Amino acid sequence: NVYAAILKGESVYIEWIAFSLPKYIQGINSTPGFGWFAIPDLSIFGISIPDYYPFNIPQVRQAFLYIINRSEAAAAWGPPWLTYPVWINVPAPAPNVAPGLYLTFPESIRSIVINYTVNWTYAAQLLESAGLHYKNGQWYLPNGTPLTLTLYASSNMVNWITQAQIAALRLSEFGIPTKIITLETGTYSTQVSSCQLPAVVDWFFAGSNKGGYNSLWVSYDVEFTMTHPAAYTVYCNAPGQVTPFAYPVVQDNHIVGWYCKPYTTDLPVPNSTIIWCVNSTFGYINLTNWYNAMRTAIPGSREYEELIKILFSWYEYYVPGVEISVASITAAYPKSVADADWIKACLPYTNPKYTEVAYNLMHQWAQLGIMAELNNILVLGGFAPQGVVPPLAEAIINGSLWTRYPQYAAFIGLPSPDPELQACVASYFHTTYTPVTTTTTTTTTTTTTTTTTTTAVSTVTSTATVTSTVTTTAVSTTTAVTTVTVTKPVISTALVIGIVVIVIVIAAVAAIIAMRRR
Repeated sequence: NVYAAILKGESVYIEWIAFSLPKYIQGINSTPGFGWFAIPDLSIFGISIPDYYPFNIPQVRQAFLYIINRSEAAAAWGPPWLTYPVWINVPAPAPNVAPGLYLTFPESIRSIVINYTVNWTYAAQLLESAGLHYKNGQWYLPNGTPLTLTLYASSNMVNWITQAQIAALRLSEFGIPTKIITLETGTYSTQVSSCQLPAVVDWFFAGSNKGGYNSLWVSYDVEFTMTHPAAYTVYCNAPGQVTPFAYPVVQDNHIVGWYCKPYTTDLPVPNSTIIWCVNSTFGYINLTNWYNAMRTAIPGSREYEELIKILFSWYEYYVPGVEISVASITAAYPKSVADADWIKACLPYTNPKYTEVAYNLMHQWAQLGIMAELNNILVLGGFAPQGVVPPLAEAIINGSLWTRYPQYAAFIGLPSPDPELQACVASYFHTTYTPVTTTTTTTTTTTTTTTTTTTAVSTVTSTATVTSTVTTTAVSTTTAVTTVTVTKPVISTALVIGIVVIVIVIAAVAAIIAMRRR
């Protein structure tokens, strides 16, 4: 038990703990020589919606987004820094949780993402538009059958069940009686993976996928993978993985309409048809074809962007479920072995400029989906015993992170020289820093055109004029060097070791990316 070892003062190396009770933090705070931090895990918990009638009607599914109070549900388990409510309903890090990662998505995608609010009036309108009616505190189907919902959960997931109970309570108050049935963990796992449970309390997104737009966050968090049972139930119940689809028309954070346009991919996949339309406002999507295209698209490409927009639109139109919250993952560390305080001070994840690098250094599953074991190698450059400057900190202080290792700097999330960061890290370690020298290259192109006219006279008194144009282009390049005063550089043996680790990590990452492309 790591927590018990910490309380005894044993020198336990960095250990990741999902704190379930604040008492753990109290114990660590009272133990000399230990520090801790909390960072949102980004894995989203929620409840799924069945795929049988009337839940297979998009308007019925959409109504759930306006009934459940996510803030209330999240608060049922822990304080705000421990459990974060999720008010968007797309596969992305929520803007209130990790704004720096959310902002990596292009505006064309973010513009269709709704931050939902509780609105029972609108939820009722959606149900009525699907033919349901309300009477004496209960919603009924057109044939008079009461509308009810049953959710299944694994008995060991007490935190999820606690939050889901709040969601079930509000659904019941709204007029959809909802109950939660807990199953023994083994039974639950078997039944959910074999498509025997119509609606569950579980992960929407989880695993090695903590990142933004151009990362495996998107690639791994497809809507029907086995690691995401809350969304997987739609895949189980949709024959051929074909469901209704439409793009949202969004104005001022409100969906004011829907539209459909066909989409066929040019990527080399077995079936290129992803969306086909019945009319201008309604169509269908083949999720299997979308998945194949998504796994083939190059991150950052036009096709990649459009495929993500399609997925986000599907989440808002067909609503596989309601995302509710994100929990914090926390780490306790012995400062005599590895002190993370400088990262907490100078690279806070709450600052969008440093969100990516903070996750890369502070979260064992953060970096582009790399396995935890490799990520532990990555973070070695960021930590050292208290009082010792870690290699990464030294590279920031003396500027070599950008002057000698720009690829690594970009890889961890610090692509550009940052004097503010340098000053913070240098101040933390009570030293001075070396401002990075920047070089600006200006290219001037001069074009000179000379025109020569020649007249040729023939014996038949006809005259022909031939005009030839000669263009000479001269290019001159001027390099302007801006040099800031260089103060005391910081060099140590630890930096050399850190550089070796950096090179190893870059090679390993390149290998992983190459394997993924095969």
